[in-house]
Amino acid sequence: MTPTARPGPVFSPELDGDNYLRFNRYKRQFAKSEKQPRWSKASRKPASMQEKEIVEQVSVQTVVAKDCELPMHSPNPGDQTVFVQAVRSAMDALETRSHELVEQRKVHNSKVLDQFDAHPFVGDDDWIHRRTFKQTLREILAEYLSDPEYWRSQAQQPGDFRPSLVAESLRWKASRSLSLLRTLAGQGDDSALQFLAEIVIPLVKMVNERAGKDPRALGSVPHRVRFWPVLKSQHLDFDEDHQKLLTDLQVGRDYPMLIAEGARWRARDAIGSWAIQLSREVYILLDGHSEGVQAKPWEVILRDLKPFSEVSWRDWWEVALGVLRDKYVDVIEIQELRHTVTAKADLKSPGRLRKRILQALKDKFKSMAGENKL
Repeated sequence: MTPTARPGPVFSPELDGDNYLRFNRYKRQFAKSEKQPRWSKASRKPASMQEKEIVEQVSVQTVVAKDCELPMHSPNPGDQTVFVQAVRSAMDALETRSHELVEQRKVHNSKVLDQFDAHPFVGDDDWIHRRTFKQTLREILAEYLSDPEYWRSQAQQPGDFRPSLVAESLRWKASRSLSLLRTLAGQGDDSALQFLAEIVIPLVKMVNERAGKDPRALGSVPHRVRFWPVLKSQHLDFDEDHQKLLTDLQVGRDYPMLIAEGARWRARDAIGSWAIQLSREVYILLDGHSEGVQAKPWEVILRDLKPFSEVSWRDWWEVALGVLRDKYVDVIEIQELRHTVTAKADLKSPGRLRKRILQALKDKFKSMAGENKL
């Protein structure tokens, strides 16, 4: 991985969501067994107590108090008038602010669309709906500017326009429809699956033909993912040279885990699947994690955790181990992990069995970082 490269995501909901959910049955709140995992006494705590602590940490009173600058506790009877006045004042301020934001966004959207009108966009017109190519683009752009997703993602100053915003709005529009189609296909709708295939095949063909002529056109996208779609055929003349394409695009170059040609660590065995799952758990926590009253050792490491690499993999393992102990049932209760240990002496001792499984998981983290070949 180059020093300046931005590492790819360890977890992508579109690519990994379904596989991620299959591990839920091993999480404490989903596990059918009521038997508590045999970790250290300090971490042994009934699920009901854990749930109570979570509720107490995210109480309605706390949220209201933070947003409205109100007292953290319910007012005494003599202070109710002051409390009610404070609530009303906060609500009035919120309503005023909401109105201001609506007006600011209207001005912003109008300015962006005016700047859009000044740019030339040429394409096939929509004769059925009697719209020019540019009118169709404008309609979708206006819809996107009014959607909350735009306001969550936009980082430019209000009123700024950039040509890539048009492609961004089209991606937003298309992904919503395709996501619904994908859901139906995943539920067994054959028609939806066939429609997806009809949409995807020509798009993959166009992307790869353009990429074959100019790999730089795709930017860092292929560098940050672990695989790439290709078109394969029974006929040699229609078969895509996938090895050349993968090499030209440098697929997986900046992916956090070692994906380079020749990497020998296995991802589909039980240990590999669990190591990847735990790394995804850690990656998700990096986006936001609420600590308890007293941070646990792994939570302290999480605060300053660097992207997964040959340098940081040990810290990732420590956080993953903490997540495994806190969220999941004991590893010796997970049959697919138990079956990875074959020595009879280890199978007779719960402690030794647990130690062997955890060591295998740690070694896999090391392998994913390119430090060994397991």
